[in-house]
Amino acid sequence: MNELRNNKKKILIRLSKGCTSIDELTQLQRICNTIYKKNGKGIDDFINAAAFTELSKRLKSSVFGESAKDYPSGFVKYCIAGEYKNTKSFIQSQKDLLVIVKETGDITSPKFYGLDECDFVISLECIIHIVLRHNPIINSFINPDSKIQGHNPSSFSWGVVTEPMMLLFMSLKVLKKEDWISAQIGKNLICHVSINSIVYTIIRKGSSNEIISFYPRNDKHDANVIRLKRNPDKMEMILEN
Repeated sequence: MNELRNNKKKILIRLSKGCTSIDELTQLQRICNTIYKKNGKGIDDFINAAAFTELSKRLKSSVFGESAKDYPSGFVKYCIAGEYKNTKSFIQSQKDLLVIVKETGDITSPKFYGLDECDFVISLECIIHIVLRHNPIINSFINPDSKIQGHNPSSFSWGVVTEPMMLLFMSLKVLKKEDWISAQIGKNLICHVSINSIVYTIIRKGSSNEIISFYPRNDKHDANVIRLKRNPDKMEMILEN
């Protein structure tokens, strides 16, 4: 474990100076995921693994992307160091959020948002994944060249966790067994729901009741979509007529 942490430290020092490579970024992802798994799957280790995975994706699609071949060397260093500094801020913000959560309640429970219990489970890791990958503030830092190269994660409209969790819990209460379909790759089950003309995708872990991702789509997906709308009189979703 000490060797892993030392290797991670070396890579982070180079990132802080604006230096890295695709191989190093891949190694950083692997190290963080290994530390998370071997160190008892602590939530802080998960935040680090998730945040540095996103950093790796951003850098691989920006400074190491096709459109960045003409970047001056100084600008490349600036981009790498800047992305690393942003990632450290994102990691700290997630840890600050956990402190608030411990003082206010269980954000993985629908009751926290004033909603009825449901049969599905949303872990804290799932919420962190959603926040790090689909947060509008975090995604506003994505280099336009990254988007050209295909790294263009979608974003929710508002709130750190409130909007995604309320939409997710309310949608889950309406969905039926036949609404879930098999993903094109792997064994997960997915469901597409449309709310206010925005299509969202919900992903279950296999056929279990564990939700592992939820996000608004930024493509024009319109197949197998369950159309929902907010009940004006209650905190719930209902099927559109």
